[in-house]
Amino acid sequence: ELVHRMSAGAGVFARAAELALPWDAVRDELRGQAFEPEESKDVSPATPAEARELALRRERLVAKMKVRLPTELEAMRAHVAGLGAQRGATEEVHPRPAGPLVRVTRFAVLNSEDHEGSHAAGDVWAADCAHHDHSRRWLLHSQPGTRIDYFLSHSWHDDGNSKGLSAPTTTNPAALREFGWRKAVAFQNVVRTIKETAEAAGQPIDRSKLTFWLDKVCIPQWEADVKTACIEHLESFIHGSSGLIVLLTPRYIRRLWCIYEWACFLCNKPPTRVFVNHRSFSCSDNIQDYLNAVRTLSVDKCECQVEFDRGALRRKVQQHYISEAAFCRFVQFSLLALVCRDYYSYPPMIKTEALLEEHVRPWLQLAADLGFADLHRALESFHVPTRYAAVKFDDAEYMRQLKAHLDAAVYPLLDQHRLAACSASGRAMYDSSAH
Repeated sequence: ELVHRMSAGAGVFARAAELALPWDAVRDELRGQAFEPEESKDVSPATPAEARELALRRERLVAKMKVRLPTELEAMRAHVAGLGAQRGATEEVHPRPAGPLVRVTRFAVLNSEDHEGSHAAGDVWAADCAHHDHSRRWLLHSQPGTRIDYFLSHSWHDDGNSKGLSAPTTTNPAALREFGWRKAVAFQNVVRTIKETAEAAGQPIDRSKLTFWLDKVCIPQWEADVKTACIEHLESFIHGSSGLIVLLTPRYIRRLWCIYEWACFLCNKPPTRVFVNHRSFSCSDNIQDYLNAVRTLSVDKCECQVEFDRGALRRKVQQHYISEAAFCRFVQFSLLALVCRDYYSYPPMIKTEALLEEHVRPWLQLAADLGFADLHRALESFHVPTRYAAVKFDDAEYMRQLKAHLDAAVYPLLDQHRLAACSASGRAMYDSSAH
């Protein structure tokens, strides 16, 4: 089938070889996984006119690989060189615009639905960034952008205790791919929720036009200086994002980069712009892993794949928060609040007292144990089984009541904890217009 569809453009591989691009990258592009769907639509030409159109699409694709990417990389290198000349200046309160460093990708690259029957969705979410050929391949799936709709925050690896996994991803390639696939599905579910919420509010969105920032796709991993600059400008990527999508696996809470991204966004934007998927990974076998990770959270205990990053992140925490302890308390409080919100937002899962006891009560108890009595009271006062039955299981009316309760009783508490934890630098970054 692939040979048939490539018959009109056999020169693609030859030109790709001139660029030292791996063949699988070109194959994936031609099979419909490219950044611009209109350039790579997966079709088998039925007429000469369609064959010519497909050949033109392939030519545009080759041009993109041969001309666009090197030009964009050169702009990124020049930007980084300019930043190097400015080093030593006083640290600014507001994150500097990342300019040419900002790249974005699209929904079609990241979700499982468009890759049904293949491993592509699992691959894009799997941890292969260290392989330079793979990094070049995935960078082709992004392009420079001025707007990031959603920053994607997740852990690349799993200890094997997420729902459906049986082996750690660090030692099992099959588990790594399976974990990637599960994240692709979880991501797709979050975007579906975002779309449905927008439609319910009378503001329909076209998910194909949404832009996303994922480090694997948007950072040239093999360009050391550019990669370092992107890491240094993490706050500007987050500050420039309208929303945060979190795939909350058990290991996420133990990763220092992950919890810093979480806290940094909530330091910038209101919690209504954070979309958490915890239910796709939680199960009875890992609930204690989640709870223990939150209970024992500390900068010292969190993991860093590169130990050098701990010092850089510690300096960021010290800049934007009054102390490491205050930073961790804010992360604990916000995690408890938004994980419970994730459950409350899907009432069929906790519509009986027994289900509430199984899924939510441990989180509520942890809030009480950690001294967050105000949060415990606010969440306990919205008894999901009672509220859901009272509206005769009408999801729309239930969600209206839940939103009103969160706005009145939970989000103000979260804002109080943000203000108590953030330094003047952290408070100055808050974007009140995002409400």
